[in-house]
Amino acid sequence: MGTHLSGNLVFVSSSSSGSERGGRGHEGVSADASSNGCPGTLRKTHHMQRGASPLADDDGDDDVRSTVIPPFPMSRIRRLIRNEGEIRTTQDAVFLINNALVRLLSACAVKVQSASHRGGFLGFSTREGSDNLRTSLGRFTERNFLSIFRFKTWWSTQWVGRSGSDLQMETQWLLLDVPELGSYALILPLVEGSFRSALHPGTDGHVIFCAESGSTKVKTSSFTTCAYVHVSDNPYVLMKEAYGASRVHLNTFRLLEEKSVPSVVDKFGWCTWDAFYLTVNPVGVWHGVKEFAEGGVPLRFLIIDDGWQSISLDGENPFEDAKNLVLGGTQMTARLYRFEECEKVRKYKKGTMLSNSSPAFDPAKPKMLIGGSMNNMSWQSRRIASLLQIACRRTQLAQHQ
Repeated sequence: MGTHLSGNLVFVSSSSSGSERGGRGHEGVSADASSNGCPGTLRKTHHMQRGASPLADDDGDDDVRSTVIPPFPMSRIRRLIRNEGEIRTTQDAVFLINNALVRLLSACAVKVQSASHRGGFLGFSTREGSDNLRTSLGRFTERNFLSIFRFKTWWSTQWVGRSGSDLQMETQWLLLDVPELGSYALILPLVEGSFRSALHPGTDGHVIFCAESGSTKVKTSSFTTCAYVHVSDNPYVLMKEAYGASRVHLNTFRLLEEKSVPSVVDKFGWCTWDAFYLTVNPVGVWHGVKEFAEGGVPLRFLIIDDGWQSISLDGENPFEDAKNLVLGGTQMTARLYRFEECEKVRKYKKGTMLSNSSPAFDPAKPKMLIGGSMNNMSWQSRRIASLLQIACRRTQLAQHQ
């Protein structure tokens, strides 16, 4: 067995023998952690499969301490047993224990246990409590990574790069290529207690781990399972095993293989977003449904997307609907000021489209509004780019002079 200290995360490598497959940990391994503003020491209490950490390190001290623990602790079983109910007799205890074990030792849990030697949970502690704690997990450069980051309140997308500084804010997971070991390593931030976690970019290739509660009144100084780290030579197997371990630990979500396909997938439906964006209105929706039926593909369900809510923008009347919203994104800074539909939807009267005097609908109008807004956005983007170029030229001239 060899111990590689190459950054904040400490990995204990072992041969592919019974000790590796058995999943038993090796305690007492420690290494200095990088600071980058958050100095500390990381300790690893349960071994992971193979090799050195892909995160390198330069220096550190003892402000932050971190530990990695096995993904399937017995405390999880005990906690489920306590939540089952009151134990009055020996029979009650046996019944509750059996029920808990049956649930935990399901097909999912058995898979997680079999791969537990390849992963562990990460935690850290600080000297003072806070509602927003940050520490460096180490640094890496010239190493390919794939990640998912949250670029809007409720949207995420992928991002790639070759350095910890290339990460985006609010990174939800980070998959590192480790070609020197023929493996991949995943860092998956988790929710622990009242704190949510994410990865942020740091300077000089550092990866910053951020845990926050969102309230200055909710503070802590230590975590034990705020992230999960997993290693595998197959990236697809890696993701399944890592999310399986997180699912068993958190018990707040189910994996795809545990879910049944909803019956709605066998039905044909329509979402209004691509046709209307934020200009959706009752008359347009009615004509859209009518056109599908006349075309021989009647709808079985309908999704009315963004554009129907009562929202207002800061700086405007807080009790009036925001006006002239067309493209997605323009509503992102708006506030939901009441739990009712907006005026254009609310003023529609039942049966209006069935009468002889039903309002006319111009199918070209939504396209015209959307096209105009897109052209305006492009013009504004070009204007901003031009202003930035002018500012850069002025700065260069000033430096030259």
